[in-house]
Amino acid sequence: ARPGPPCDVLRRMRASLPEDMVRRVAELAPVRYRVATLSPSAATVTLWGRGGARRLLRGHSLGVTGFVFFPLGDRALSWSTDGRAIIWDVATGGAFRQLHHWSPVVCARVFPRGDRIVTCSEADACVIRDAAYGSPLVTLPVWDVRGVEVLPRGDRVLTFAPRGAVAVWDAATGAKRCEQGSHGGTVLVARVFPDGETVVTGGSDSRAIVWDASTCLIRHALPHTCRVPGVAVVGHGSAVVTTSISGGLYTWNASTGLPLRVDPGQSTWRMDSVRVEALGARHDLIVSTTLEEVRVMNVTSGAVLHRMVETPDITVAACVPPAGDIIATLGVHNISVWDVASGAKLESMAHSRLQSTDIAVGLGSVLDPDGFGPGVSWKDLPEM
Repeated sequence: ARPGPPCDVLRRMRASLPEDMVRRVAELAPVRYRVATLSPSAATVTLWGRGGARRLLRGHSLGVTGFVFFPLGDRALSWSTDGRAIIWDVATGGAFRQLHHWSPVVCARVFPRGDRIVTCSEADACVIRDAAYGSPLVTLPVWDVRGVEVLPRGDRVLTFAPRGAVAVWDAATGAKRCEQGSHGGTVLVARVFPDGETVVTGGSDSRAIVWDASTCLIRHALPHTCRVPGVAVVGHGSAVVTTSISGGLYTWNASTGLPLRVDPGQSTWRMDSVRVEALGARHDLIVSTTLEEVRVMNVTSGAVLHRMVETPDITVAACVPPAGDIIATLGVHNISVWDVASGAKLESMAHSRLQSTDIAVGLGSVLDPDGFGPGVSWKDLPEM
């Protein structure tokens, strides 16, 4: 079988092909996945392949606090308490660009087309940069940011701060579109609906809030008994799933704000460990992660389809790619990759040498022998 087009070729196709065709090729061609883990104590990121570690990304001088792959998986972005964000060439492990702030970088995101990035630090403003050259394009005059998200069309950026303020910014001009400060405490998490016009946030004030991304007006306030560290948007935006530190998992109608289902007591461990994530393209499924297991659940029925347990390990983090066909889990001693359809474990690798705290999944190229996940034959790919 002939090898498929690598991700860097797909990236160059953007200039000559219609966007819908590029998106279709990008969905079908990179059928393997790369997995990365963060080790803040060692200031490194490890890229994993079948059987073990394949590459160590060294470049930060202090702890790495975040890492994301670019949409086509050919590059990646890491950020650190050393005040730098680094764009990496995944194939070679080289530092493609180094971007500097005056204080520790606390959050960063890649724009949907992979042409820009936004980085935010503790004491200076958020900066939108060109992903190819690293040059600053727009500065957002916002400080003390806890998190940042890019809306699906790439025209707006959302920031949220510890004191409860959430703001939407114009990505082209840096102007503030609107601001919403209804949380009575720290905003812990934010997720954007697929239409890009609605946002849901969870806070320490025991509420999740669904609000309009254009006007920042509240649509629904979803009450909880404890703080809300996890939210997910499912069903093409028809439902919202939230978690609280009581261990409960709550499903809400996104249009009315009414509760649809309550599944209490997800965890017998530390209750603030419960997290939830939509399963990518599988719009009726979610992944809930606790210290002792990862569950794949149907949000409509509440049925648990699979339980992924790494005995006797403890689950530290889990990550799902946009297609939603695999789950990568990080334990204290092992990294595992699971098939969502069957719940079977595809791979397990020991990593006890380094203390890792988070895991990321990115796209690889067709029939990548080192990648994880189901493969397709060349004849299944669209003709170009």
